[in-house]
Amino acid sequence: MVTCSGTTRGIKLEGDNIIVSNNQVISDHEGLTEWGIGIEYNSDNIKIQNNKISGNILNLVVRGNNARIIDNELTSSSINNIFISGDDTFIKDNKLSDSFNDPINSTGSNTEIRDNIGYKTENSGTATINNGTNFINVSHGLNITPSAKNLNVTPIESLNNASFFWVNNVTSTDFTINTNADPEQAVAFSWQITNY
Repeated sequence: MVTCSGTTRGIKLEGDNIIVSNNQVISDHEGLTEWGIGIEYNSDNIKIQNNKISGNILNLVVRGNNARIIDNELTSSSINNIFISGDDTFIKDNKLSDSFNDPINSTGSNTEIRDNIGYKTENSGTATINNGTNFINVSHGLNITPSAKNLNVTPIESLNNASFFWVNNVTSTDFTINTNADPEQAVAFSWQITNY
């Protein structure tokens, strides 16, 4: 176990083919340690797995490429639990809680984030366009702005007087299901978002 007491980094690594596994990196003065675990620039092929990191300004910082961040517990960050600036990152099955800002901040490209507790990237539900209208705004409840290509919407029943439907206005909080005309009855839709 690494106990941080006002240091810049609990664990700091740079290089290729790095594995950081089965560590506890805990700040004993919450918010005084800059990074719990930090992987520096020019690092490639990184695996960070089964660590418990808590109480740092940024619990985990990865500036390298091709990182796999799997099955970690990250809590009590004063900014983000995970900050990624490298490319080709996979973040899965982590437990994230108590960060001041978004639990995950990724500025790199080709980042896949899924199945994390405390950072919702998948959701599903139902929505109904009521008689007298031809659209419904649906709150998706995700921590991310989903891609429209990952949004599946299906009518559960006949569109009645409407001929077709479409989805637009996909934002960080919601999306809109539209019909080309008032269906003149309530029409329910099922929806699902998977971002992988």
